[in-house]
Amino acid sequence: MEGLAKAVAAYAGEYPSARPLKIKRAWAGYIDYMPDELPVIDELEKVPGLFVAAGFHGNGFGMGPGVGKVLADLIVKGKSDHDLTALKARRF
Repeated sequence: MEGLAKAVAAYAGEYPSARPLKIKRAWAGYIDYMPDELPVIDELEKVPGLFVAAGFHGNGFGMGPGVGKVLADLIVKGKSDHDLTALKARRF
């Protein structure tokens, strides 16, 4: 809440006509991301049958339908029509 209060104060300082600002409710969560800022879309080698699509750092919602299709192809066909080399889990 301290960080949120600072953000509200900064916004009010930038836009005084928006005052008074009050926080009615707040929510927080994690944004998953990988060190190279690319997601992982892969079947894990150490756990065959476990497919992962994670690390989208906030872009997963917009990419969801396309990633769902790619993941479905990996699961059902064992391959994708897209080159997923850069998104393999083993790159780390």
